[in-house]
Amino acid sequence: MFFQPIPAKDKITFTNKEGKKETSNKIRFRDGFCHDVLTSVDIQEIVKAGGQIIRILDGIVYEENFKTPPYRDYILILRDLRNKYKREGTIVGSNCMKLLGNSLYGKSIQKDIFITRHLWNEATLQANFDSRVKTYEKINDTQYI
Repeated sequence: MFFQPIPAKDKITFTNKEGKKETSNKIRFRDGFCHDVLTSVDIQEIVKAGGQIIRILDGIVYEENFKTPPYRDYILILRDLRNKYKREGTIVGSNCMKLLGNSLYGKSIQKDIFITRHLWNEATLQANFDSRVKTYEKINDTQYI
């Protein structure tokens, strides 16, 4: 099973498999354990995939969405810098500002996933087609999504 690593490293102290305290920068699922900062969507996906949440060390619960994005000012600065670098023809600067903006903004607007997608062959599609299947698209000669 593969989970894409979160592109941030945090120096944390945790208990390893041998029961010893260890401090290091951790990225997700290298040894089968996850020591990371997770969103509710990440936790839901881990549980759906058969993983277990052993312990939550700390958490923040947001009861409602923010009226404006929490990093709005920084995002606007990065957008302005990206546009400036684009006008000047500085591709590296433009791409850096794009990546910084995406990493800062992406997780703050992520919503819960309420739909599932399946890749089926024609026989499976016909056998399982019911009211839960809203639409389907043919992606090649034998497969539908």
